[in-house]
Amino acid sequence: MISKLLSQTLYEQDYPQWLETTLEQLQAQDIENLDWEHLIEEIATLGN
Repeated sequence: MISKLLSQTLYEQDYPQWLETTLEQLQAQDIENLDWEHLIEEIATLGN
C-alpha cells in the first residue's frame, strides 16, 4: 500500500519518473506495486 501512495505522489510530482518506474515495474511483472489507477487512466487516454 505504501508503494501505491508513493507512486501516486510520484505521478503528481514527476511524471517522467513515474513513466520510467511504471515501465520498470511492468517489465519486471511487478503487478503488486503498479499504480493501477493512473496506469489505467493513461491507457484510456491513449485510445482517445
